[in-house]
Amino acid sequence: MANFRTKARAIDLLGRNQIADLPTAITELWKNGYDAYGDYLDAGLYRAGYKDVKYDMFTISDDGFGMNESDIINKWIVIGTDNKKNSGNLIPLEDRFGKKERVSLGEKGIGRLSVTYLGNHMLMVTKKVNQPYQLVFMNWKALENYELYLDEVEIPTTEIVNLEEINEKYQYLQELYLENFQSDSWQNFRELKEDILSELAKYKNIPTAIMKKIQDHFMEKKHGTYFIIFDPINEIVDLEKEQESNLKEEQEDTSEQTRYVRSALSGLFNPFDEKLLEERKSILGEDFSKTPSFIIYTSDGNEHDFLQLKDFFSEEEFASCEHWIDGVFDDTGCFLGKIKVFGNVEEYNYIPRKRPKCNIGKLRLKLAFWEGSKAITSMSEEKWRIYESKGEVFSGLYVYRDGFRVLPYGRTDFDFLEFEKNRTKNAGVYYFSHRKMFGFIGITKNGNSRLIDKSGREGFVANDAYRAMKMLLVEFFMKIAKEKYGTHSEQRKEQKELNKKKREREDLIKQEKKRNYQAVVQIRKQIIDNRKVMVQKKNEILILKIEIDSIIQKKKNLNEEAREVFSKLDSLKKDINILKINVSPDITLTGNDSINDLLHDYEDERNELEKILADCDKKANEHVYVNILKNEYGNKYVQIKKEIERMFDTIEKSISENFKEITMQLNKKILESKRIIYRLSPVEVEIDVLSEEETIKRMEELDTVLNSIRQEYENIYFPFVRQFENITLEKDFTKTLEAYKSKEIELTKQIDSFYELAQIGMSIEVIDHQFNVLYAQIASALSKLGTIAKKSSEISEIYNPLKMSFQHLESNHKMLMPMYRTTRRNKTNISGKDIVKAIANFYGNVLEKDGIEFGYSEVFANYTFYSFESIIIPVFLNVINNAIYWVAYGKERKRIEIKVKGKEILIMNSGAKMSYTELTRCFEIFYTKKTSGRGIGLYLAKKCLNSIDFDIYATNDKEYNVLDGACFVICQHEGE
Repeated sequence: MANFRTKARAIDLLGRNQIADLPTAITELWKNGYDAYGDYLDAGLYRAGYKDVKYDMFTISDDGFGMNESDIINKWIVIGTDNKKNSGNLIPLEDRFGKKERVSLGEKGIGRLSVTYLGNHMLMVTKKVNQPYQLVFMNWKALENYELYLDEVEIPTTEIVNLEEINEKYQYLQELYLENFQSDSWQNFRELKEDILSELAKYKNIPTAIMKKIQDHFMEKKHGTYFIIFDPINEIVDLEKEQESNLKEEQEDTSEQTRYVRSALSGLFNPFDEKLLEERKSILGEDFSKTPSFIIYTSDGNEHDFLQLKDFFSEEEFASCEHWIDGVFDDTGCFLGKIKVFGNVEEYNYIPRKRPKCNIGKLRLKLAFWEGSKAITSMSEEKWRIYESKGEVFSGLYVYRDGFRVLPYGRTDFDFLEFEKNRTKNAGVYYFSHRKMFGFIGITKNGNSRLIDKSGREGFVANDAYRAMKMLLVEFFMKIAKEKYGTHSEQRKEQKELNKKKREREDLIKQEKKRNYQAVVQIRKQIIDNRKVMVQKKNEILILKIEIDSIIQKKKNLNEEAREVFSKLDSLKKDINILKINVSPDITLTGNDSINDLLHDYEDERNELEKILADCDKKANEHVYVNILKNEYGNKYVQIKKEIERMFDTIEKSISENFKEITMQLNKKILESKRIIYRLSPVEVEIDVLSEEETIKRMEELDTVLNSIRQEYENIYFPFVRQFENITLEKDFTKTLEAYKSKEIELTKQIDSFYELAQIGMSIEVIDHQFNVLYAQIASALSKLGTIAKKSSEISEIYNPLKMSFQHLESNHKMLMPMYRTTRRNKTNISGKDIVKAIANFYGNVLEKDGIEFGYSEVFANYTFYSFESIIIPVFLNVINNAIYWVAYGKERKRIEIKVKGKEILIMNSGAKMSYTELTRCFEIFYTKKTSGRGIGLYLAKKCLNSIDFDIYATNDKEYNVLDGACFVICQHEGE
């Protein structure tokens, strides 16, 4: 009789030589952890230089039920165990930690050999609840000795009670391992032996940094398994290279591999399986999104989660994608579900031409996909770019068995349904692209038992069931593409027409914006040129004013000089009027702060000249003889009449020329259309000599021409006539257009602000839990301090401003997060003196240091608000804070003042005067002129005041702004 004997290299063949790639190796070990009822699945890459780590090292761990000595000897080092496959081997309740029974993911008993793929030098630490730690050491390089039999290989194991012993026992295991080299099988492998001995000497100790992680793991979890790989393969180390500056070519190669590893490990659990997600959330709680994790510890002492750098696709992103398919294939291959086509959801059923040759079982299909070009998509460009960006890393059609990923399905280079291959034949018919989709095919171990993994975990065995599934899916995707998504589908034709109209609108908007921009440039140039003329005219006006004053002083009345004076006045009035810049109603300056300010400043200067001229005119009229005045009236009437007639002559000429041009264009267009139909007259086509087939074609051509001209009539002529009919002197369409344009600019700016707000919102959401905990702790501490403060006036002085500041913080947080729950606050009387005292407490030192005078009126000191202290005082502090900033850079006299005017409170400063734009926009969120400002303070001040029926505005009105700087006015809403 003869017996099988196994060479040691069989382990190598079943391990690293069978594993397809790095993600497969890692997921196999994580699967084992999950089967052991673990939920915290982690990996760590430690780069040389991180704390006391001298060489690159790798760890992989789980919090499963772990192993004792019996498990290691009878299961872990026994290849091909049936403990998972045999349904009779149920996991004891205590090892399930109260969790419901799981469908095991592994079944061949060789998944543990994936550890051989990760590196040669390995130490395993494992522990069951309330049992000692077990250590297993192995240098897998020994398996390269093909003369070595498996029963000659000794795997050193030991147990410890305290992790402090781990380094000592690790060295002991290495010494035991040396016994392997006593076999005669090493005679011809001395070089391999020396390599292994060199590694044993090199990796003598576990670094303290990694020891600390191991201790923390078992201290918290109490059980699980921890692998330490002392010499990780380059494929692992290269994952950190995206953080380093390498050669461009090498970076690109690394990036492709990096994307695949991240994609494979991030999507380990099915993110679209609601039942699985709820189960994991109930177990992990807030840590749900933190595992699986792959922490990279860099040589500069930093760390980051490799898997969290980019988030996997979410259920929300699936639902909002422009296309998706969601349904189930039954045992007969029929599909029942819903689909989304260019944003429209509908029911969809599919019956295959032939029933699958063998029973595959039910298949769940959930797939989202998007258009390959932003010119075709029905989504916004921003949204389309988000899917494109995520698609670079996470695109693909995944396969999940019982919620756990089956590799390598989903890899862009493993296109098992041949989407990309078929697209090369005809992209319109074979619509689907592996790189423009995300989703999964869902199977179960029990329901799809004939879909079997290959031994190397590189996909399913190509048996009858796999071939039947592939054939079913290929046919399904071809049919649904043709009906709903491909070139000839009705939905695509409709979308093309919508996109065409959208592009036309966008082109019109672009042209209008370009025209608007050119007009703004021209206005800017006109202001610059006019200002030069205005300087000259100002000198002429001042000379004329001196001349009038001189004549009056000498003669009391104007006489023979009157006609010349009035002539000069009229000429200057005309010149100054010509300098007025009339912005066409169809040109919008909204959003262009600099030109707005420039134009308003310019008009202020021009108005000032008009005012001087009006004063001169009044003085001249008061000092002229009546008969001369009457003659002057007659002359002035003639001049004005000529000017008005000239204006209307210009209008009549322009209207006549424009009508002539429009008529010519219209006639030309109508003639072109008529010529088309004339060419198809019975005489022109020689109807009598045409065959029946040719006559039918000509009739079809008539219908085509009619549809074409009708479309032209509806899209061009009819709208033109309607627009023409609506033209009246009472309706100013340019103003309507300008209003729409202004609103469009305003809304665009609001959207930009909302994007920024969304970023703030996401940041707040991330820290919300920590904030709430801290908030509760501070509120509790303040409450206790308040009790003590009642007994001590000294403590009370510290407590009161602290309490007010906390309530202000709470108010602002509430403003940003409406759902946040606030503590109870009461209204109280707040006097002007209280506000002045708060200002002195907060800014007294700053005011003194910067040499800024601070004053207030007696009326303000006695003014009383009946409101919330945490709203009123912070508003004043905010405005004063802004004033200090601007006064510091302002004029020689630095002053801030608060006074009362009627029912309004004025907060003034002598700093820079606010421009027109600043007056109108200073309360907008994110608007700021400070170099390091955030543009939130005044926005919140206004919102807080509005919440208690008060308001705040800025003004340059001289009756208010007596310091000629910035002036803010606090008032009650009308009717209050």
